[in-house]
Amino acid sequence: MLAVALATVVTMWTAWVLTHVPLWGWTASPEITGPVLISIMAVALTLGLSRVPASKGLVVGLGAGVITSAINLLALGSMLTEPTGSASTLTSAAPGAEGLKPNAALMAGGFLALGAVVGAVAGLVGSAIARKRSTKVYAPSVWLGRIALIASLSIIPMLTLGGMVTSTASGLAVPDWPGTYGANMFLYPISLMAQDARVFLEHSHRLYGAMLGVITILMTLYTFVATKNKPDAKGIRLMACTVLGLVIIQGIMGGIRVRYGFNDGSKAGQYFAFLHGVLAQFYFAASVLMSTWALSRSRQERGIVGGVAPTSDEVPMKALKTLRTLMMVLVGAVVIQLLFGALYRHTRAPHPLWSHVGFSIVVVVMAMAGGALLTKNAGSSRGFMRVGKSLFHTVGLQFVLGWVAFFLIDWTKNKVEIPKAQEIVANQVADLSRGDAVSGLVRTIHQVNGAVLLALAVLGLALVWRRYSTRLNAGTAVGTP
Repeated sequence: MLAVALATVVTMWTAWVLTHVPLWGWTASPEITGPVLISIMAVALTLGLSRVPASKGLVVGLGAGVITSAINLLALGSMLTEPTGSASTLTSAAPGAEGLKPNAALMAGGFLALGAVVGAVAGLVGSAIARKRSTKVYAPSVWLGRIALIASLSIIPMLTLGGMVTSTASGLAVPDWPGTYGANMFLYPISLMAQDARVFLEHSHRLYGAMLGVITILMTLYTFVATKNKPDAKGIRLMACTVLGLVIIQGIMGGIRVRYGFNDGSKAGQYFAFLHGVLAQFYFAASVLMSTWALSRSRQERGIVGGVAPTSDEVPMKALKTLRTLMMVLVGAVVIQLLFGALYRHTRAPHPLWSHVGFSIVVVVMAMAGGALLTKNAGSSRGFMRVGKSLFHTVGLQFVLGWVAFFLIDWTKNKVEIPKAQEIVANQVADLSRGDAVSGLVRTIHQVNGAVLLALAVLGLALVWRRYSTRLNAGTAVGTP
């Protein structure tokens, strides 16, 4: 239920943002987006339930549909409220429940019931598919791996939203936190949110962050459930708690950034924005490591060979030592490159930019070398081979994106100009143009791909370190020097 529901939630939220963001000169009407989102929900649930044994499809579908709708209430609240006065100003939202529409409770209940119905229908269809495929009953560890993978993938849209907030200078478009223009964050009317692209990006970034927090909490709780009575559970439980701690700190850091940005001028706000952006990259890397670990455990419990860290001695110890050192250097290089890029994005100072440009050559060379050595020494390790090839593709794409972003730089701006909420409300700043949106999107894709590169480097180091430790322990056990 949990795995299917979370995958559906992430798919629906991503589609919701894409169909509502007022950046391209149009936004889809509710008459269109409503049926589209329900259709996406039905398809996503059906695909997930096709992985569930046919005998359990209806019950699991019913539960997954309700869980999906319950989490979606975080976003639905924006449609259950209405402006207190004229909808022409962003500040006309009611502070709390008094802004709810008269039939809000009925709408919320109906939404949960609709989720149950869609889930039940998807369960029946998914069961028919599962019956043809003879889907097996999987252990809790298998579903833990899938839930952890979903949690990792859900961070990518969040990184994209956060990157667009920075790239379009939308970080101070909402004056308060955790509220939004004096309203409850989850009850701020969508009719107000969609009036300004900067407000939409900043506010939807907050909503998505809340949803991501819920997913991480559920993943962490299920980690403890799935590893109950397991002798080796301590490590993966600690990893899950680390990921949870990072997302909590990330949320608090984002709130502090907003408050300092308004109360303390630009400097403190800029540095907290810098820390907020950098921490997001480490959070993603930790989540990828967690999901790989969980997937590896499920493969081992199912007896699948060729996992992420075989214990065979097919790779010379000397090669493993070299590879371990190289991957450590690569992780350090990517982190340094990330810091240079983040400093420029948040300060527009020339030194970090040119350092970022020059140091990119080092990162490319190190990533290519790491990818080559991983694939060369992969042996039976699918993990080595996949990470090695992914490093090649990712760093190549990153290099190209970097130069595209470089040539899109507006050299007339030598400092960060982030309009504040009061300036947006008073129409003292120009609306975002399509050119600004496209340029910001390129820079954002470059940033997100950089996060993927960091995650691959950390994952490669973890795989190498694990194989090295396994070989070292095996050698010690038999008396090998």
